Amino acid sequence: MPSRPLSSLLRRLLLPWLLWCILSGVAGASAPYPDLTTLSLEDLLEIEITTAAKKEQPILETSAAVFVLTAEDIRRSGASSLPDALRLVPGVQVARIDASKWAISIRGFNAQFANKLLVLIDGRTVYTPTFSGVFWDIQDLLLEDVERIEVVRGPGAALWGTNAVNGIINIITTHTRDSRGDLVSLTSGTEERGQLSLRHGGHLGSAIDYRIYARYLDRDSAVDTRGTDTADAWKLGRAGFRLDWTSSPIDDLTVQGNIYDGEIGQAYSLIPASLSPPYKRPFTTRTTIAGGHLLSCWKHRPSPSSEFALQLYYDRNERSDPVYGPEIRNTFDADLQHRFARGSRHEIVWGAAVRQTADENENSFFAALEPANHTERQVSAFAHDDLTFLDEKLRLTLGSKLEWNTDVGLSFQPNGRLLWKIRPQQTFWFALSRALRTPSRFDDDGRIVVDIFPPDSLLTGAPVTLATIRGDRDLRPEELLALEFGYRVRPIPSLLVDAATFFNSYDDLNTVELSTPEAIDIPVPHLILPLTLGNRLRGSTRGLELTADWQPHPWCRLRTSYSYLHLHFELDSGSRDPDLTVPQLLANPRHQLFHHTSFNLPGHLELDLVTRRVSHLPGLDIPGYTSLDIRLGWRLDSGPTFSLTGRDLLDARHLEFASELEDLQRTQVQRSVYATASLEF
Repeated sequence: MPSRPLSSLLRRLLLPWLLWCILSGVAGASAPYPDLTTLSLEDLLEIEITTAAKKEQPILETSAAVFVLTAEDIRRSGASSLPDALRLVPGVQVARIDASKWAISIRGFNAQFANKLLVLIDGRTVYTPTFSGVFWDIQDLLLEDVERIEVVRGPGAALWGTNAVNGIINIITTHTRDSRGDLVSLTSGTEERGQLSLRHGGHLGSAIDYRIYARYLDRDSAVDTRGTDTADAWKLGRAGFRLDWTSSPIDDLTVQGNIYDGEIGQAYSLIPASLSPPYKRPFTTRTTIAGGHLLSCWKHRPSPSSEFALQLYYDRNERSDPVYGPEIRNTFDADLQHRFARGSRHEIVWGAAVRQTADENENSFFAALEPANHTERQVSAFAHDDLTFLDEKLRLTLGSKLEWNTDVGLSFQPNGRLLWKIRPQQTFWFALSRALRTPSRFDDDGRIVVDIFPPDSLLTGAPVTLATIRGDRDLRPEELLALEFGYRVRPIPSLLVDAATFFNSYDDLNTVELSTPEAIDIPVPHLILPLTLGNRLRGSTRGLELTADWQPHPWCRLRTSYSYLHLHFELDSGSRDPDLTVPQLLANPRHQLFHHTSFNLPGHLELDLVTRRVSHLPGLDIPGYTSLDIRLGWRLDSGPTFSLTGRDLLDARHLEFASELEDLQRTQVQRSVYATASLEF
């Protein structure tokens, strides 16, 4: 339950202050406090994003539901991880599962293994083909080096390919010329037991800039429903580098890489363990993780209207889990892109890519992939044409991506977008898209034991029985047809309003179909109750996303967003899904409300208040919650900075999500406080 004394204090002290800030902004009062940081909406609108169209575009001229999270937004929020920062983005569902796991998605389908969201870091795809999701426990960057996070809500498959179904998150790090010098940052608190970040940046001559960095984190365990610590503490070390070489006025080369190593605890309540008593038992594991990547990107700009880009990267991930077995994955990717103008009305972007990913697995009693080792190859190409009319007030974008891989074959994902610039500060846009989510490695070849029934417990006379979910090589890709509308307006210089609505229709969604039991004699007589993946579900979602960003004073900024999501799913008449699929798909809040207020105070002080309201998750029977984060910081133009952050202050602890793996112990998010001290020199 919320803390009554704390809630009363906030009402008495902070809400009148916020009300005064709003009213004085309407009245046009002069600012009594200095402008200590750049929180200008002008700066935000001048940012040119690249994710929505694979070329630079101002936010007001983008025909998609986009949001840019800047480095200043991340710093002022007090976020200690990428998922924490993503909570600031409207329309994104972020829920913590335990100390190292999150469920993150856009416009529904949220899960620990959310498979309809594409995540990129500097153009490198970080989802794993094992389940088409993201291991967020290894995406731990130096937040000080993140320049911005571009989020596209809605399909982007016509440019980025399969799995960019409901949205794209593109994390872009800073150029090395903006990180010269040294940085030392230390965070410690009740849950963040320790985070240490070190960075050194410099330049070699006049053309080459570089930085090297190292980071270590130690996060405390979460707690169960009784408030007892669970065994899911998280430790991770990372080191890396980036080099930017401007070899000529028209050529740039970036080379970067990193390595990481760590371990993650995990507690299972009762997990199927063997074909003999006790059959199930509690299980505590330590999962080790290691890997790294090397990426290079060359850009050549022969003219202002033409650009070539060639990107190559290699990525290696190793994960050793005593329950699921170890996996090693190696990925090679090559991506070529060309943008050029043709005449006065056409701007064309086209590209091609080749990708190969290979995995090596060791199967366990609980989970297996058959065959254990597999290589997938993918070839793709895309082309988009921007046509402008009526003195560039109307822009039509048409294009598609063709993609072929060894497991699915050829897929076609077209896209059409229209943007109308009603006035320089007012735009309306419309989009119609098709996107596909291709089957993952587990969807094709996986087997996982989800339950075990002792003799005579399922049926009289039946031997011990294993309920298993199996993949199917005949699965079809899941399909989305999306219709979107959006409107942006800047009615006054200090206010930006953004609205988007969408209607999504899904077909061939995955289900779990009950099959005929199988009798097995080895190693002991037992039954297999197979649940085979199928494509017997269709559905629709619709929603609304509203955002307002208002800066009534140079020292005060208010950002508010609201998102509404309605979901409806229907099983085919011939489906034998035992009510396993639809409840998980309903694990999304219908309403989300977010507000962030930033104040710059005298004495170089900063105050930030972040509140969130998330409605209940009917599919998981998790009640809604309200959270409050407060950050108080002290920052000079140069020298040390200090901040004190309190997170989830209204509850001692609360439940946000539960993994689709039912045996995974449910944990709760605790109230926490941590301090950060950093020095740049």
